[in-house]
Amino acid sequence: KLTGDAFYAIYPCSASNDAAWTGGAESVTGITLKAEQTPVENTYDPSTHIAVAYTTAGNYSLAFKNAVSYFKLTVGSDNVSEICIFGNASEKITGAFSLKYTPGDSEVAPTVETSKGTLSYVKIISTEANPIVKGNTYYIAVLPTDFTTGFSVEMVSGGLKSTCKTTTNQYKMTRNKIVDLGLIEYPTKTVYLNPGPWTADEAVLSVYYFIKDKKVGGWADFAAADADGRWEAQIPVYATHCHYIRSNPNYPHTWEDGGKETGDKLWNRYNNIDLSKSNCLTVAVADDNSWYYTLSKIE
Repeated sequence: KLTGDAFYAIYPCSASNDAAWTGGAESVTGITLKAEQTPVENTYDPSTHIAVAYTTAGNYSLAFKNAVSYFKLTVGSDNVSEICIFGNASEKITGAFSLKYTPGDSEVAPTVETSKGTLSYVKIISTEANPIVKGNTYYIAVLPTDFTTGFSVEMVSGGLKSTCKTTTNQYKMTRNKIVDLGLIEYPTKTVYLNPGPWTADEAVLSVYYFIKDKKVGGWADFAAADADGRWEAQIPVYATHCHYIRSNPNYPHTWEDGGKETGDKLWNRYNNIDLSKSNCLTVAVADDNSWYYTLSKIE
């Protein structure tokens, strides 16, 4: 049985294992917002949805109020293992903190106070059970913070880290606020495909990019967007080599049969394009109906 004149309640329990409050004090200490969070599609890591309620003796109704803020983002790249956000002035945004209520007034929203042990970053980390998937939207919890010189977003893709969004504008993250960062993509570079007769039959024209000697790669489709009529595809800056592929529209992005049944054409199977030397492929059809290609470099 609990006795006393006033009570605090913290949700979830996992965030308040070290919480402490001495009656009459203004703050509850020892609450924790974890810095490394689990990516959950279209929502947040449930252990980061921290809320607090305050009540006095005789009033057993607990009106919980959110204590944190959220970044919302949509992933625009493949092979993402983590996404990290941090303030450009190293503001404290996760870790240990205190919550303050005005004693006796349960309608007052909580004030977050940082304390020793508070951290200056937050990240979501991909796991087998909870992967970071291209096209999915995620929410990342942070403490209410005034980013005095803005913040930055880093993405790790293919084992390589790169800054994919940054701002130097002052940003005030108030309690219960959601800031939508939009689409977050790993920096890209362009590869080209010159037009030719191979665009018939509704074929899917794509490129498989990779880092040589590493099991890291992905797919990108071409789109006719170049002013010169060239087809373009955007691939991550870390890619060192690529294959150009013409696929049956029913079987895009697959290696399963080597093109024997799907009508795939892997133009440069035995001569991987070294992107430091060439990034444009021109395809032609010989008199005997065979395919051949030439390579060039477009800066």
